[in-house]
Amino acid sequence: MGRPLHGYPQSIGASVLSILPHTGPASYVQVVHATGVGDSVSGPEAGLKYFDWVSGGLTDSGTYRIEAAPTTASTSPAGAAAPTYLLKWVVVSSGAEVTAAVDLSAQIVRLMAIGPK
Repeated sequence: MGRPLHGYPQSIGASVLSILPHTGPASYVQVVHATGVGDSVSGPEAGLKYFDWVSGGLTDSGTYRIEAAPTTASTSPAGAAAPTYLLKWVVVSSGAEVTAAVDLSAQIVRLMAIGPK
């Protein structure tokens, strides 16, 4: 788990922008979007109530990229704000999702998130 970088969240209109360093899990669980299984990040971890949007990127090592998607909630309409986002870790060199149980605890990615504070 991380916390926002110094100086974040920052206001942008009625929302705020947060940059959040996120450390990979010690034992990766492949994403199952329909059930919300996998590595995730929550709004409060980024200093936000919930997320309007989260963007992944490359890890500091450049080995992995993160694809961020809102968790599926059967009671929320499509496109609604989400309390958590799932993070799919992808191997840059192959384009394949990281294999289950791989230790990613030495990997750090900076996530960018927008939402209300």
